[in-house]
Amino acid sequence: MASKDSVAIFSFPNITSFVSVKLDGTNYLNWTTQFIPILRSHDLLGIVDGSEPCPVQFVTDDKDKPTSVVTTDYLVWQKKDQFILAWINATLTEKVLSTVYGRTSSRQVWNTLSNRFAPHSRSRISHLKRQLQTLNQSNKTCTDYLLTAKNWSDQLAAVGKLVDEEDLISYVVAASSFVVKDLQTNKVLFQGPSEAGLYPVPFQQFQFNKMKAASSFTALLGVTAPV
Repeated sequence: MASKDSVAIFSFPNITSFVSVKLDGTNYLNWTTQFIPILRSHDLLGIVDGSEPCPVQFVTDDKDKPTSVVTTDYLVWQKKDQFILAWINATLTEKVLSTVYGRTSSRQVWNTLSNRFAPHSRSRISHLKRQLQTLNQSNKTCTDYLLTAKNWSDQLAAVGKLVDEEDLISYVVAASSFVVKDLQTNKVLFQGPSEAGLYPVPFQQFQFNKMKAASSFTALLGVTAPV
């Protein structure tokens, strides 16, 4: 028997309007990157990560013994849990969905997917880090080279692995042919293996605006390079 107290009425948006990919087993990072903010913005993340456990199901009497009356908190939590479960299932491919048959709660399904696909994601993170740490300008123009570095950095940031600004500068100049100088002091701060002249110019003139680096980075440094 349910509690006579009114159960909170709430509605959630169509998840497919916010999660543009279906989890197919190879795109777990992309999927969670889109999914987690939706859960967090609706105060639902705690249900899948375990920080908001299921409340007590039955109201207790004055002797602290359970009755047949179901608590409102339990009903609301269960309703939210099933909404999340429906969301998750709606964003899985048929192949992946078949791996969670029999799971009846959102946390069970979430953990099953994490255990199955997170190791692959950790390998992806390692791959992105290696790509950034082993940058090679080769025959790229400096603009293309910098955008390549920014792309790897952005992909790491998207999965919560922010790249320190100084580390990013270090990776960029390690295998490039340009020189980085302080425009105010004219002091060479970094330089690549081959100098092409020390003529500091603002980042804007170097078409570095697309890189969207931190404001301190763009304000203090100048770059010279053969473009």
